[in-house]
Amino acid sequence: MAGNDSEGLRYGTIETPEKHYPSWKEESDIENALDRPLLQLCNKPRFLELIHDFMVFDAGVKKTCRHNQYFGVKAAQQSVRNRQGGILWHTQGSGKSLTMVWLAKWIREHIEDARVLIITDRTELDEQIEGVFLGVNEAIYRTQSGADLMTQLNATTPWLLCSLIHKFGASEETATEAFIEELERSLPSDFQAKGQLFVFVDECHRTQSGKLHRAMKALLPHALFIGFTGTPLLKADKQKSIEVFGPYLHTYKFDEAVRDGVVLDLRYEARDIDQNLTSPQRVDQWFDAKTRGLSDLARVQLKRKWGTLQKVLSS
Repeated sequence: MAGNDSEGLRYGTIETPEKHYPSWKEESDIENALDRPLLQLCNKPRFLELIHDFMVFDAGVKKTCRHNQYFGVKAAQQSVRNRQGGILWHTQGSGKSLTMVWLAKWIREHIEDARVLIITDRTELDEQIEGVFLGVNEAIYRTQSGADLMTQLNATTPWLLCSLIHKFGASEETATEAFIEELERSLPSDFQAKGQLFVFVDECHRTQSGKLHRAMKALLPHALFIGFTGTPLLKADKQKSIEVFGPYLHTYKFDEAVRDGVVLDLRYEARDIDQNLTSPQRVDQWFDAKTRGLSDLARVQLKRKWGTLQKVLSS
């Protein structure tokens, strides 16, 4: 830790580069910028908890949590104790993968016979999740198909799985139908997911349509679903996500992450590019050639529609 009364406190693991030292943010009545985070981080239960539950060696690099990861995991822990699902909304780039790691490790340690299934909807996300867990020395089984997923859930091991929701249809709707059919077709007659199952759904605003979620709930009636997302939600997505997963457990919005220096701000710069036609005659020749088969009326209408520079430039 490093700090003073004017600039507050920063903290990190040994060998963390200075630019990655975060500050701790938590409401308090204490005004002094140094005393407040010191008392929050170093009270005995919290300090021991950070060491025990929020330290990992990620591919050999020692890492600890930012405040959003800590409070997100704590909120999810309470939800798990209450047997209620919900959504963790942490903006992109704020460390959702490690949040999953810490929550999965806590579930494994504190809940008897616990198993964790992590669902993604893109191959690169599936590979990323596998890499993150392997990086912290947690063996994770990556399923190859819907049938493989059902087989693994029907067994008692492994405790940690990740699976792709296979989008092999022409659209999300047909992909959902095909995936549900494959799941039901591959279901053993004596199927019952073994252990206490916790399902983490990455990018939950888009991964699960209501139909797919109902199918998953029917196949895994006792599983607890926790959704993770960091994408700004459209109103329709927001309503669907909350209906499917339950309330927001914890949120860490884009503007907060920008203020904390976790992600860079988005900048949009509008530029007016001067454009002109160097040879209108060539354009007319091209137009005549391309519209040779049309009637005079159709050619006039087409020219009227596309005969302004504004139309051309805007398209």
